Amino acid sequence: MIQKILTHDSGEHEFVAHLLSIVKKADLQELQVQLQSNRATILRMVVYGTRQFWQKIRQDLVTVFEPIDWPLCWIPANSEKGNKGNGLYLSAITGPVKRFSHNGRIVATTYDTGSADVCFINGLQPADRSASRDTQTNCLMDSIQAILQANEFDMTDIVRTWFYNDDILSWYSSFNNIRTGFYQKTGIIDHRIPASTGVGIYHPESIASVAHILAVKAKQEAVRIETVDSPLQCPATRYGSSFSRAAVMKYNGFNHLYVSGTASIDSQGNTVYVNDLEGQIQKTYEVVAEILSSCQMSYTDVVSGVIYLARYEDIDFFEEFADSQKLPVFPAILAENIVCRGDLLFEIEVEAIKVSKNQFV
Repeated sequence: MIQKILTHDSGEHEFVAHLLSIVKKADLQELQVQLQSNRATILRMVVYGTRQFWQKIRQDLVTVFEPIDWPLCWIPANSEKGNKGNGLYLSAITGPVKRFSHNGRIVATTYDTGSADVCFINGLQPADRSASRDTQTNCLMDSIQAILQANEFDMTDIVRTWFYNDDILSWYSSFNNIRTGFYQKTGIIDHRIPASTGVGIYHPESIASVAHILAVKAKQEAVRIETVDSPLQCPATRYGSSFSRAAVMKYNGFNHLYVSGTASIDSQGNTVYVNDLEGQIQKTYEVVAEILSSCQMSYTDVVSGVIYLARYEDIDFFEEFADSQKLPVFPAILAENIVCRGDLLFEIEVEAIKVSKNQFV
């Protein structure tokens, strides 16, 4: 089922974002038609869900889209309990793109908007899966830098990151130390700390971390990239996590906002509503609403999102609770993934665009 297709015209390119839930082959065939009708080229694709779902959809993708010449990534669910946390996200663009391979895999797409150069790294993995998690993470950071440099980007051009860490709760502190040290070494800390998501996976191949990176190199002064604070939360750096609560790109008369993975954390950096899923859901929606509001946006401007639930059995509860409480509705994938603290059960990330032309089809 195609949940939502967004198109918007930036004045330079038309962007297309698709969110699909519980995907079947017929959905992919419909998706291909939609892409062709928009004359859109896929930038990247992310599959969320069980291993069984990944194996099936990968076969169907080859059948429908062969050849697959874009970065394709699987984010494993915590369990194989069911299909309610299965989904697919892709973004596409009208206009030419360039691909980049690393260790034998297509992992990056670059394109020129006219006012900025953009690089998406998607599904980057450490090369040596037998190494320790710390070693894998250091190698991953080095690979990010190498790929960006090969495409004439700097580390300080990074706007948004996603890190999906195997068994995250057992080593997140160590990961944060490595990330912070790398950001200090490459000048990110003193320039602009990216927005980010960090959630847990249980990877069957012992991959310590899977990374997505968005980097933007402005070519005109009119393009501005800024970090955004969370009005209801302290900076994440206060408790040792090197990420910004959100980042916004301003160009051609509209704002493109990336809200980091957001959970039930208060202004002191403490988890609130411990063991209270209802309370955590309400708090998280409130925090995200305030971040959006600080950029003169609301949930009606959200074009895509991922809603992470740490326990599979909570997916049904969330859907019923969201409906009963009339929580804001926006296009999103539900994913079963561990949040970065053991007492957090729920997390949201969203992408929002405030434009003069915003059309859903």
